[in-house]
Amino acid sequence: MMKNSKFPSIQYISFSMKHAAGYTGMLIFLRLVQALMPSVQILTLAGLLDRAQEAFAAGKFTDALYLSIFLFVGFILLDTVLHIISSFVRMKYEIKIGMEYDRSLLTKRSRLLYYLAEEQSTQELVSRLSAESTERMAKGLQNLLDLFEYGIRIAGVAVIVLTAHVGIGLAVMAIFAIMLPVAKKCGEEDYEAYTEADKQFRKAAYLQQILGHRDFTDERKTFAYTDQINEKWELQYDKGRKMSQAVTKKNFIHIKAASMLTVIMAVAAAALLLFPLRRGTMTVGGYVSVVTAIINLTKMMSWNLAYMIEDYTVCKEWIF
Repeated sequence: MMKNSKFPSIQYISFSMKHAAGYTGMLIFLRLVQALMPSVQILTLAGLLDRAQEAFAAGKFTDALYLSIFLFVGFILLDTVLHIISSFVRMKYEIKIGMEYDRSLLTKRSRLLYYLAEEQSTQELVSRLSAESTERMAKGLQNLLDLFEYGIRIAGVAVIVLTAHVGIGLAVMAIFAIMLPVAKKCGEEDYEAYTEADKQFRKAAYLQQILGHRDFTDERKTFAYTDQINEKWELQYDKGRKMSQAVTKKNFIHIKAASMLTVIMAVAAAALLLFPLRRGTMTVGGYVSVVTAIINLTKMMSWNLAYMIEDYTVCKEWIF
């Protein structure tokens, strides 16, 4: 059984390797290959554009151009196939690991001492763990692999950008370093808000059961408390909703503010790279591919990476 610690990543991997070693190994391998694909595609795109420019100047198709086209299309097809295979393996993994996690959770609950089972704090913890247990455990490893893949992608693009312009490459890594702690903090605040809001939602769920379950039919008719209980239910549910909504709004502003830095970086990079292009130290193909890579990197850091880190910070709290 897993124990909560400061190293949830190790626990996700160990639990997955113990109960779904084959699928876990395949997922790690596929993600590693997929992480390297963007950097390879940047280089093949640069070569394709440069060979096309040379062929246009020569007035005929060259063998080098045909080879560049073949490589570029081949890598795109390979990336598509890898995504299909990865989706299938991920689905099989989620089914397997979800069953094992639910079994572990049920075993853990069955061993609770009676006095602990009656405590409010224990009930709240069980409620949070049980609500999204299957999804969260499988999603935890997926988030870890997503961060692993994006880390390699960003590093690969940063290296390519560094070869074109040292300052821009360093700026890419600096922005990445800024996004990490912001997203981590947002994730921690999200979980704290979820914990507090869940208390209100659990009370609302109990009141809803009183209002709708047939076991309480006679009481509802005898004491005519429907309106009063319904009013309490609305207050409890609205209180939990407002707690969750307030933190979500606050974190959205924080993440988007940090993401604006990446947009500014992309615009500045495209402008600064015009100078080496004008001097002839960078080819047209190199310029187009690097700027495209920076734009894609901006999208990753502004829309995907921050939410991945935030979600992973939340997911790790489901380890018990």
